[in-house]
Amino acid sequence: SRKATVKLLKPGTGKRMPLKVAAKQGASQPVELAFDFSVTQSLAGSTDPNDTQVDLVPTVVLSGKAEAKTAAADGSEFRITVDKTDALETKDSKVPMDKFREVLTSTVGLTIDGKVGVNGAVGEIAMHLDKQGEASAQVLDLVRLTFSPWPTLPAEPLGVGGKWQATS
Repeated sequence: SRKATVKLLKPGTGKRMPLKVAAKQGASQPVELAFDFSVTQSLAGSTDPNDTQVDLVPTVVLSGKAEAKTAAADGSEFRITVDKTDALETKDSKVPMDKFREVLTSTVGLTIDGKVGVNGAVGEIAMHLDKQGEASAQVLDLVRLTFSPWPTLPAEPLGVGGKWQATS
């Protein structure tokens, strides 16, 4: 399992408070998850930049509803239900957009269940899709990679305009 590192970029202004994920059981809201991916391949041992190839994938956009199934002091169980998909052009991507968008529609109906801690870290997730399409497995693999690990919140208190970077 990969670990996320969190770096405070800017503490923000005014009163600073720690950020925490706090859900109310049964609460729901619309969500949009946008995933950017690239694949880098290099010849083993080579330092020549010509021996490296970077393939960019269009931005994957999954929209739907997030619901807090439970809420506790140590975190919340959630369910995300995808009801719409899209793809956004990525500069230098060689993937045909029409075909990519068509493949993504196979993930409509996807449910993602998991637990999120108060620091934003997501534990194990479970995904369910009743009807799988041509490339559903590949899309689900991309989603699984993105959720593990999910970007966590900074430990330091933040004020208005605070920024941080989470890297995995």
